[in-house]
Amino acid sequence: MTLTCKTCLKLPICKYKQEIVCKDLVRWLLDDTTHERLVYFEKWWGKDLSVLTASGSLKFKEREDQYACLIAKNM
Repeated sequence: MTLTCKTCLKLPICKYKQEIVCKDLVRWLLDDTTHERLVYFEKWWGKDLSVLTASGSLKFKEREDQYACLIAKNM
Protein backbone atom coordinates (compact mmCIF):
# COMPACT_ATOMS: atom_id res chain seq x y z
CA MET A 1 0.00 0.00 0.00
CA THR A 2 1.27 3.47 -0.83
CA LEU A 3 0.46 6.64 1.06
CA THR A 4 0.58 10.15 -0.32
CA CYS A 5 3.40 12.39 0.82
CA LYS A 6 1.18 14.86 2.64
CA THR A 7 -0.11 12.07 4.86
CA CYS A 8 2.97 9.90 5.02
CA LEU A 9 5.64 12.34 6.14
CA LYS A 10 3.48 13.38 9.12
CA LEU A 11 2.93 9.86 10.49
CA PRO A 12 5.48 7.74 12.35
CA ILE A 13 3.91 4.60 10.84
CA CYS A 14 5.16 5.75 7.46
CA LYS A 15 8.75 5.03 8.52
CA TYR A 16 7.91 1.34 8.10
CA LYS A 17 6.41 1.62 4.61
CA GLN A 18 8.51 0.29 1.76
CA GLU A 19 7.03 2.76 -0.72
CA ILE A 20 5.57 6.26 -0.56
CA VAL A 21 4.28 8.60 -3.27
CA CYS A 22 5.56 12.14 -2.96
CA LYS A 23 5.88 14.09 -6.22
CA ASP A 24 7.11 17.31 -4.58
CA LEU A 25 9.82 15.48 -2.66
CA VAL A 26 10.92 13.57 -5.77
CA ARG A 27 11.17 16.84 -7.74
CA TRP A 28 13.30 18.30 -4.94
CA LEU A 29 15.52 15.20 -4.82
CA LEU A 30 16.06 15.30 -8.61
CA ASP A 31 17.31 18.90 -8.59
CA ASP A 32 20.79 19.88 -9.83
CA THR A 33 22.34 18.81 -6.52
CA THR A 34 20.80 15.34 -6.67
CA HIS A 35 23.58 13.42 -4.89
CA GLU A 36 23.77 15.77 -1.90
CA ARG A 37 19.99 15.86 -1.55
CA LEU A 38 19.68 12.08 -1.74
CA VAL A 39 22.32 11.62 0.97
CA TYR A 40 20.65 14.26 3.16
CA PHE A 41 17.20 12.69 2.75
CA GLU A 42 18.43 9.15 3.45
CA LYS A 43 20.14 10.28 6.66
CA TRP A 44 17.11 12.30 7.74
CA TRP A 45 14.61 9.54 6.92
CA GLY A 46 16.86 6.79 8.29
CA LYS A 47 16.48 4.46 5.30
CA ASP A 48 18.26 3.93 1.99
CA LEU A 49 16.34 4.59 -1.22
CA SER A 50 16.06 1.70 -3.66
CA VAL A 51 14.08 3.20 -6.56
CA LEU A 52 13.12 6.81 -7.21
CA THR A 53 10.70 7.34 -10.10
CA ALA A 54 9.81 10.50 -12.00
CA SER A 55 6.15 9.65 -11.37
CA GLY A 56 6.75 10.49 -7.70
CA SER A 57 7.26 7.11 -6.07
CA LEU A 58 10.02 6.36 -3.57
CA LYS A 59 10.84 2.74 -2.74
CA PHE A 60 13.15 1.90 0.15
CA LYS A 61 15.67 -0.89 0.65
CA GLU A 62 14.96 -3.67 3.13
CA ARG A 63 18.42 -3.09 4.65
CA GLU A 64 21.30 -0.68 4.19
CA ASP A 65 23.95 -1.41 1.58
CA GLN A 66 26.56 0.47 -0.40
CA TYR A 67 24.67 0.52 -3.70
CA ALA A 68 23.12 3.67 -5.16
CA CYS A 69 19.41 3.93 -5.77
CA LEU A 70 17.91 3.51 -9.23
CA ILE A 71 16.51 6.75 -10.66
CA ALA A 72 13.87 5.63 -13.15
CA LYS A 73 12.73 8.59 -15.21
CA ASN A 74 10.21 6.71 -17.38
CA MET A 75 8.31 4.55 -14.89
